[in-house]
Amino acid sequence: MFGLLFAVALSTIAARMHGVAGVMAIDLNSGRTFALRADERFPMGSVYKFPIALAVLREVDRGALKLDTRYTIAVSDFSAGASPIRDRANAKPITITLRELVRAMLGASDNTACDFLLKLVPPDAVTKYLRDVGVHDIDVNRSEKEIARDIKATPDGVARYANDRRDSATPRALAMLLQRFAGGEDGLSHASHDFAMQTMIATPTSSKRIKGLLPKNVVVAHKTGTMPGTLNDAGIVTSADGKLRFAIAILTKESADSVKAREQIIAEITRAVWNDWSATP
Repeated sequence: MFGLLFAVALSTIAARMHGVAGVMAIDLNSGRTFALRADERFPMGSVYKFPIALAVLREVDRGALKLDTRYTIAVSDFSAGASPIRDRANAKPITITLRELVRAMLGASDNTACDFLLKLVPPDAVTKYLRDVGVHDIDVNRSEKEIARDIKATPDGVARYANDRRDSATPRALAMLLQRFAGGEDGLSHASHDFAMQTMIATPTSSKRIKGLLPKNVVVAHKTGTMPGTLNDAGIVTSADGKLRFAIAILTKESADSVKAREQIIAEITRAVWNDWSATP
């Protein structure tokens, strides 16, 4: 399967979703690509924690922050949604290192860690980092608390979130950021790059999206995102022998389908890319 037949097959999978899906895949070895609504804006959900983490680590490399610095997070700084840090704190202040905060945000998608890190490296600094490494069409603007507040503010909050330019990205831009990350063109030291990569490989968040239908020995470094109407995954897929390596960003919005149904579609899209590209070097 290749060319038009490949594109039709992937478009058919995406069309099963009652909503909108965008895909961008880049073969990191050959440079070939697949794009479906790749230049359309989608809310990132927690995928935005990936560029936040990179921006924080750049500040570590610059000496402005240190991974071993300990911070005390007050109860008032706890965020709703997924937050193992908040749950572990048991309604009391908790002291934690910057290293643990980055790992919690990027690996466990911890909202408390995310919001605290955005106080250290504000959204405009994250967006500036993206522009510095040559990536456009990704914007980081608000904390998790602010996003949740804005969604709840009006009855049409979910619909507005789906079409809000804030905290959004195109699949193409996310795949390009992953491409730069995979190639060490992320502006980070080797130590910071490896820390982020290993955290994304070890993430316990959903294994039923990009990873869902791939061979078990495939290595996936990824970041998921889930919000009302939105279910995403973006990552780097590497075969056991390293002969196939690709970046893929699959973003969705305006969908009332179940999480299970949308995860299945993301898994099938990824498997289709894997099957085609592994068969056609």
